[in-house]
Amino acid sequence: GGDVVVAAETGSGKTIAYLAPILDKLSRLLESRGGDTAVALVLCPNVQLCKQVSGVAKELLGGASLSSEGSVRVFDVTEDEYEEDGAAVVVCTPSLFEKTFVSYKAGAARVDLNVKVLVLDETDMLLTGGFEPVTLSILDWCQYEDKQLKIDSVLENTGMTYEDFQKVPYKFRRAAYKEGLPGMLASGWRGWKGHGSTGVKGFEKCQYLFTGATIPDYGTKSVELQIQKICPDVSWVRGEGLHNPSSFKERLAQEWIEVRSMGEAYDLLSDIVSVKGNGPGTEGEDLGGLTVPELKQRLRDAELPVSGRKAELVQRLVELGGPVAAGTSSSIGRVVAFNKDVRHAMECAEALRDSEGLPVLEFHRKVPLEERMDNLEVFKRAKNAVLVCTDAASRGLDIPDVSCVVQVGFASSAVDYLHRIGRTARAGKRGRVVNIYTGDSLDLVRSVTKAIKEERPVQDAFSRKRSFRKKIKKESRKNY
Repeated sequence: GGDVVVAAETGSGKTIAYLAPILDKLSRLLESRGGDTAVALVLCPNVQLCKQVSGVAKELLGGASLSSEGSVRVFDVTEDEYEEDGAAVVVCTPSLFEKTFVSYKAGAARVDLNVKVLVLDETDMLLTGGFEPVTLSILDWCQYEDKQLKIDSVLENTGMTYEDFQKVPYKFRRAAYKEGLPGMLASGWRGWKGHGSTGVKGFEKCQYLFTGATIPDYGTKSVELQIQKICPDVSWVRGEGLHNPSSFKERLAQEWIEVRSMGEAYDLLSDIVSVKGNGPGTEGEDLGGLTVPELKQRLRDAELPVSGRKAELVQRLVELGGPVAAGTSSSIGRVVAFNKDVRHAMECAEALRDSEGLPVLEFHRKVPLEERMDNLEVFKRAKNAVLVCTDAASRGLDIPDVSCVVQVGFASSAVDYLHRIGRTARAGKRGRVVNIYTGDSLDLVRSVTKAIKEERPVQDAFSRKRSFRKKIKKESRKNY
């Protein structure tokens, strides 16, 4: 297949949209080539997204295990050891790919992996910042392999040796690196004894897929320009709601509240999630003689497999998701509370634990990864709970039926804003967003609300004046 960019709003089903055809392609390759190795490599920016993508792939395969012979297999390299045999979907982060699959011989990097499809999930993250160098090196390697395939095809079709090929004029060699023998013939090469392109054995290059809910197209570091440079003939599939929250305003209610301080923001969040009476699920509530923290510690210390420990933890804590208050049928559901940074997230969680109401679960880098995943699992299963987090939870995580997103500390950019609000109103469902902001975020808030009011994409706020972006970044650094 051709190279494709899938750019659509969060919760629109992009993961299934690219995984389903990939699994079909690998299945057909497996049938036609027997035991030949073929890999679809999916790069994700974090471990959580890797687990989610691999989980969806396994579900699409009907829960087939890693050891299933004669079928496409799925490897999440964050927890599975890759076995080179047959067709497989390999999911990992760029840095983990480098550690696992790249070896060095005589100072040159080597990768022994037959990649037929390369997917960049959350493309705008992978092609910017700290991810960019490693991601580009992986792309360079794949494109180098493509060039070698094209040259091998030229040698096979013409009977030339590599030394003979090197004597071909540069104009034709350049055409060969771009399009193989058909490219050489189109540029006027007359060394082919066949008749036109008839009878030319083709080659199968790596297919490149880029996906994301935000594809910024401004400045010299434009992600869109980078994609065009990597794959000049790439096709675009754009969702109607890309960068435009007003496109689903019928199912997404937004409120905007300005406060004078973060303390006031925490109080407001407490009011949003608080309930009358002593509702089940406070951190100090008794669960069979154990508080929630004591229960977590006991399960963590127990000699149980991870899946067993998670299952028991979920089974015990899911009871916290009953009616919000004893004797009532009211329910606020699952609430995701975003904060500017880790310090503010910890302050926010502490403030919520001092109030009545729901279980408070944290998701940020100060929480160990295993506990983070436990908290996420508990949150997914609970009927009523609050997930206090940073932007670590804003991308890729598919949490079902989030009733409300609260921006306790407003996003530092329009891109982050879009990903945050995308945690609710997913897959056609309804949701609510409460945007709490201080004067520091007023410029960005005005830009975003103006775009929403005028029913146009908020991408214009991606490229605010440099002084505006510097101001936002400076303020963010002060809060760490």
